[in-house]
Amino acid sequence: MSRVEVIEAINSMGREDRVFFAAYIKAKEISEDVDYKKESSSRLSAMKGGDSIDSASLREIHDSLEKKGI
Repeated sequence: MSRVEVIEAINSMGREDRVFFAAYIKAKEISEDVDYKKESSSRLSAMKGGDSIDSASLREIHDSLEKKGI
């Protein structure tokens, strides 16, 4: 698909679909970030080991994602 075709497809979408795909693209970018992968892997290992997350850390994650527009 060419860039022009992508632009035409986006322009023909409704608002809900555009918001969905905008979020998808942001999530895709983050998921391919090496530092994010390392941190995510580290946190997943900790959770599997029984660690939990406190509300302050959860708020920090939320605020970070919000700043990134997610």
